[in-house]
Amino acid sequence: MKRTTRSDKLVNTEELGRAVRRRREELGLSLRDVADETSVSASTLSRIENGTDGALFGFLAGSKHSVVADPDGDTDFINDLLAAADAVVWSRGSSVAEEAAFTPEALRCSYPHLIV
Repeated sequence: MKRTTRSDKLVNTEELGRAVRRRREELGLSLRDVADETSVSASTLSRIENGTDGALFGFLAGSKHSVVADPDGDTDFINDLLAAADAVVWSRGSSVAEEAAFTPEALRCSYPHLIV
């Protein structure tokens, strides 16, 4: 029996890129179609789908904002941010990640528009 390690559970950019391509193709869209509807060029979309050169993380980091907030004192602020956000990067190990209201499942339930 193969032992499952923590790294086996992580999604790599190639797998994520393949998922993006599958979804685009399921919707019957070309790279140009998606590029025309978004602010992302067809070449960047192609690099994201191919999982090459960190394109996905470069896109996510470009012109985006990162905020660190204390869930004990900034709950209204955090909820306002989440309501206005497109995506949330969640990771284990922080006190915020351990809050029941901020698990991936709770975030998806409270903010169905978010990519978590």
